[in-house]
Amino acid sequence: MMSKLWGWIAFAFMTVVSLALLFMGQRDKAREAKHKADVKLATSEATRNTENKIREAQQQARQQSVETEKKRDERPKTQRPSGSLRRD
Repeated sequence: MMSKLWGWIAFAFMTVVSLALLFMGQRDKAREAKHKADVKLATSEATRNTENKIREAQQQARQQSVETEKKRDERPKTQRPSGSLRRD
């Protein structure tokens, strides 16, 4: 009778241990998935910020180019360069 009882106790103990290991493994997998998602989010945010800075720099360069063209066009004809590339 005692040997059957010890068998059931061992079975219950092993079941509890295996369930604990299973849940710990699932928890570790969830942590790893969360870490990967966080890294992916940080990477995409950094990329987005870089693209926004590039876009702003391009817009600023365009504005400076337009201002330079306006200044060139506002010069009197006597101060403009002569030649075949001259604009009127």
